[in-house]
Order: sequence, then structure tokens, then C-alpha cells
Amino acid sequence: MGLGVSVLLQLARAPNSLMMGAAVAVALAVAGRWDSGSIGDLILWAPLAGVAASAVVMVVNDIVDVYVDRVNAPWRPLPSGKVSLEAARTYALVIGIAGLALSSMAGPLTVASFIIVTGLGIAYNLYFKKTGLPGNVVVAGLVASPFAYASLALGRLDTLTLIFAVMVFLSVLAREIVKGIADVEGDSRAGIKTLAVVAGPRAASRVAAALYLAAVALSLLPAAMGLVNHVYTIIVAVIDLLVLREVYMLASKTLGPREALGHKERVLLYMMASLLALAAGSMPGVELSYG
Repeated sequence: MGLGVSVLLQLARAPNSLMMGAAVAVALAVAGRWDSGSIGDLILWAPLAGVAASAVVMVVNDIVDVYVDRVNAPWRPLPSGKVSLEAARTYALVIGIAGLALSSMAGPLTVASFIIVTGLGIAYNLYFKKTGLPGNVVVAGLVASPFAYASLALGRLDTLTLIFAVMVFLSVLAREIVKGIADVEGDSRAGIKTLAVVAGPRAASRVAAALYLAAVALSLLPAAMGLVNHVYTIIVAVIDLLVLREVYMLASKTLGPREALGHKERVLLYMMASLLALAAGSMPGVELSYG
């Protein structure tokens, strides 16, 4: 069965995987104070390895979830029959080999990080996903991992990077909980103990809303501490208002599966915009700076 480009991109969840690569690049730039001398070749190879790691995990996710997705997402490539399981396995293997090659160009630490992130992602798909909230925590940690990687790779703990890592963790954890609302029917049949399955969609919505509020509060810290310029403040103010709208929706009613899916897609866009805010807000020489 042939694989078209659109199917390959869908299997790899292109927006999610590209955001992982962008997160690695921005984390390195911020932790390295945008100094090309300290960042070196890492800024080229590490983000590409990040994209590959995310893509492998996403493809494995679809392979493991093929039967659940026949209920939750029948339009996806595997349950819809657009691609075979054998072809998907081969695709994941090829991406994994390419990712290892790319990570080796950035050094042993990046290779180790690629193996750990990919291994944890696969472990999530095979085991942690069925645990519900603990699995959500694993996903949130993986998405926030680029910021920990940047600190290790450059040998420095950057306050701005640390704050953003916690913001990402809280936001992704909330998003994963809401995602469980969209998938509650299929997850219940498969024995996946998401918060929406165990405690109900209403309780899951409230927990997610609280996590988003914590992330919004943290987003104000960089400006209050003088770590960023006004560009960050302007962009984040808009994002925070949009997130607060999502919080209101979560707190005021129980989202249906379709509404939860819409929420998931919107929050992904907010995360992308937040990366842009972090990059522009920490870049030397950008006008409208504090102080």
C-alpha cells in the first residue's frame, strides 16, 4: 500500500512534531542567550532530532491505538485503511533511524536524549496511556523536555527557560485531560482510565481549568521579573485572554467530544504562539524592552 505525503504527515502529526522541533530550537536559543558561539551546531541538528523523536512516538501511538481509533477517530490513516499496520511500522523504524543519525550530529547527550524521549514515548503508548492521569503526566513531561535538554546541553539553568518549562507542563497536562473527554467512549471500551472515564467529563473539565489558570499566572512572571521585553507581554496578554476563554468554557459546562476536539486544536495554536512570544521576548536588540 503506497503512502502519500499527506498520509505520512498525518501519521507523524506534523503540527505537533514540528512544534517539538521549534521548542528545542527556542529553548536552546533562550538558554544560550542567543549566542551562536555557545549554541553551535546544536541549533541545527537537535531540533531535527526533536521532530523525528516526536514523529516516531506519534506513529507508534496510531499503531497501538488502531482499534480504539476505529471508535474515537475513524478518519485517521490506520483505522480508515489508508495505510497498513506493516507500512506504519516500517515508517516508524525509518524515522527512528533518521532521528538517531541526526542526533549523533549534535553529540552524545543529544543521542541519549533522543533515545530517552523516544523510549518514554513508546512506553507511554504501550503502558502509561492506560493509567490515565499518570500517563498524562508523562506526556506533559515529554513536551516540556526540550527546555530541560537545553539546560543540560548548554550547562546552565536559565530562569526564563525554567518558568516556561513549568508553563508548558501545566498546559499540556490540562490539554491531555481535555483530550480524554473527546475520547471517553473509545477509552472506556479499551479500559483506558483517563480522568474523564474515572471521574467523569465534568470533573476532568474542572481540573483542566485549574491547571490552565496556574499556567496563565506563571506566564506573568517573566515580565514581572524583567526577564523579557514588551513584545512578550503583548503576545502573552492576548494568549492569556484566549486561554481564560477556554477556562470559562471548561468551568461553565461539560464539553462534548466535538467541543473537546476543538479545544485541543485551539490550545495547540496557543502553544505555538507562546513559543513565538518566548523567542521574540528574549531576543537581544528587540525594541520596546524593559529597563
